[in-house]
Amino acid sequence: PDEVSRTLSAPEVRRRAIDGVLSVAFREIALRVLGLLGNLVLARLLTPKEFGVFAFGYTLIALAGFIADGGLGAKLIQRTEEPTMPQLRSLHGVTLLASFAALALTAAIGLPFGLPGRIATLMACSLPLSALRAPTTVLAERRMLYAPIVRADIVQTISYNVIAIGLVLVGLGVWGLAIAVVVSTVTGTIFLLTVGPVGFIRPSFSLRHVRPFLSYGFQFQAVGVVSTLRDHGLNLAAAGV
Repeated sequence: PDEVSRTLSAPEVRRRAIDGVLSVAFREIALRVLGLLGNLVLARLLTPKEFGVFAFGYTLIALAGFIADGGLGAKLIQRTEEPTMPQLRSLHGVTLLASFAALALTAAIGLPFGLPGRIATLMACSLPLSALRAPTTVLAERRMLYAPIVRADIVQTISYNVIAIGLVLVGLGVWGLAIAVVVSTVTGTIFLLTVGPVGFIRPSFSLRHVRPFLSYGFQFQAVGVVSTLRDHGLNLAAAGV
């Protein structure tokens, strides 16, 4: 039988839990080290103003990303029953629609700020690309298989550093960082869909299969939105001033 359809034994759950903790811990360390190294190089190539423009754009897409996620995946991960294919397709469709809405919201908020807004809008184009991972991520986390997610994140970060530094060196400046965000998201998404438990799943834009999870998803996501506003609200206020 397929791995989805069977119940994991207690020793296997324990083993996967330990592997998951180690994988996530390794991911956090690796991403921070790679990010530090990339920023050290970029700090020699960009001005503080260019870094500020990029930080403003990153803040906007961080907020938009929470809107796009919707928290629906959390309920499918936590519940006892295995998600059905119609539910995964509906999750995919709703997440895609929300990500395009977040992209439009980012453009509406950011474009009045001039260059920072244009940079943020370009970076926000990565949101629908990230949404393509939703079904694969849900199944991987349900099965406690974190290695594909970790590897995809590391591949994406490495590709971002390489592309960003290369584009800045050829003279694109902060636009190179924004382009690198989008291209590296494509790289990470393709990698995860290739090595994850499922590949690309055709989306369905019907709410029928995910409507029971909407209330929980909004409540779950509200916690993240509050935390993000707390962390990035000062950045947005400073940029507005």
